Amino acid sequence: MKRTFRPGWYSSGSPVFLRRLAGGGAVASEVHQHRVMHELDTAAQDYAIFLNDLFSYQKEIEYEGEMHNMVQVVETFLGVDRNRAAAVVAELMKARMEEFELLVEHDLPAMFDELALDAATRAVLVDHVAGLKDWLSGILEWHRRCARYTEAELQRSRVPTTPSGLPLAPVGLGTSAARVFAGSGR
Repeated sequence: MKRTFRPGWYSSGSPVFLRRLAGGGAVASEVHQHRVMHELDTAAQDYAIFLNDLFSYQKEIEYEGEMHNMVQVVETFLGVDRNRAAAVVAELMKARMEEFELLVEHDLPAMFDELALDAATRAVLVDHVAGLKDWLSGILEWHRRCARYTEAELQRSRVPTTPSGLPLAPVGLGTSAARVFAGSGR
């Protein structure tokens, strides 16, 4: 039995979805719903999510109290420390990238033949895959260079709180200038 997947598994604002739009509608939706395309897109999406969770762990867990981070989930589920959990997430990232590469090398050409796709459609799909590769390398580089997750930035943006957890400074939309002024010693 041939499996097909509905395209609604990701939001219309996701980079994977936007990559599909770049094809200008030149590819039938049935092709995008094919198992190979679904697996390519989900492998890329998973890699990106795991990457973000590795870089954002400290910010989300220690500074924001967020509990929806893959490293935290692995820590809790496997009962391991933060370093081992991060290593597991990195291993999952590697596995998803290896799957992506295998799909591109073997399954995508087989899908082209199976569906008897014309040269123009094949070119659009090859461009889609190239765009996913560019996106993945781009987000990796962004996370490496971005100050957002550095200790200095996390400390700078932290709002002091009372022992009960209430903020000592104004918080919310439009209050960042008050925090900068309060931290300047004036």
